[in-house]
Amino acid sequence: MTESEKMEVKRMYQEGVSISELSRRTGHDRKTIRKVVQEREGIEKPLVGTKREVSWSRISHM
Repeated sequence: MTESEKMEVKRMYQEGVSISELSRRTGHDRKTIRKVVQEREGIEKPLVGTKREVSWSRISHM
């Protein structure tokens, strides 16, 4: 996706166009659109929560 396409996607998203609709209009996958709208000044926001340590004591009691 070009920078101009990214700017257009961000603009349309700010105007209220849904990620699914942007996907249909541009032909790009919804995950790609989501990634683009979550970008902030060159720093991408994680799409999922951060990893955390597994508490083995909690697992062994299940």
